[in-house]
Amino acid sequence: MGLAVSILALVYVPLWAPDPANFVEPQTVGEADPVRPGDDAAGEYVALAEVRPEEEPPAVAAVAIEAFGYDVSVDDMAFTWGASIRNTHGEYTANFGLQVTVEGVELYENGEYEALDSGMTPPGGEVRVGGAFFMEDDFPSDPVVDIKVVRLEWFALDGGMPPEPQVSRQSARLDGVDERDEASRRMQLSVTITNTAAHAIRPSLSAIFHRADGTPVGGVNLFLIEPVPPGDSTRELEIWMKDVPTGADLSLTEFVPTW
Repeated sequence: MGLAVSILALVYVPLWAPDPANFVEPQTVGEADPVRPGDDAAGEYVALAEVRPEEEPPAVAAVAIEAFGYDVSVDDMAFTWGASIRNTHGEYTANFGLQVTVEGVELYENGEYEALDSGMTPPGGEVRVGGAFFMEDDFPSDPVVDIKVVRLEWFALDGGMPPEPQVSRQSARLDGVDERDEASRRMQLSVTITNTAAHAIRPSLSAIFHRADGTPVGGVNLFLIEPVPPGDSTRELEIWMKDVPTGADLSLTEFVPTW
């Protein structure tokens, strides 16, 4: 029996995120909530249906799923997936959720969650996301897996100018992965974070895992309790094995902001 599984969290990456993509949006220690790129524009976002009620909204195809992949975790306990989604519309901002559907495999009930909003995704903006759900049985050799955009809303910028491209003050890279701790079902990532700001920051990071061909196949939120000072800092971050795809090339792990 199939089970529709909704995304637990979305990772927002603006079009202007620098390449290479190991990008971390800085958050100062005193900030309680991060500000998403686009939310602090000089104008105000208004629902398209309100400002242009006579206009047909863009089709759902304007929110393009550019890449999608899935796998089984290294401990064979979970189904993992990753995706990259872009707002291809040239004028309007999108807010949407995603739904991943898996048929032919039983997933634990705690995988059933309402999809969360992507946030205001401006024209050309990209959302990168990944996750994992525990399986009750073995993953089939020929599963039916699908992803679709749900609860799509369009917005226009009422007055003001679109947000300016942001310059990253921070980057992160994966230096190594410690041996698995089979007893605790955890792995440890050694990550170097470079903070070019003049003050300490507390980043909120997600790791996106890719196959060797670049296809995203998983993702996990990383939690840094201590702030990161200016300069280079190395942090040891623990993650569950169920979040790491079997086929992931960990040297291609990408770090993006978590919202």
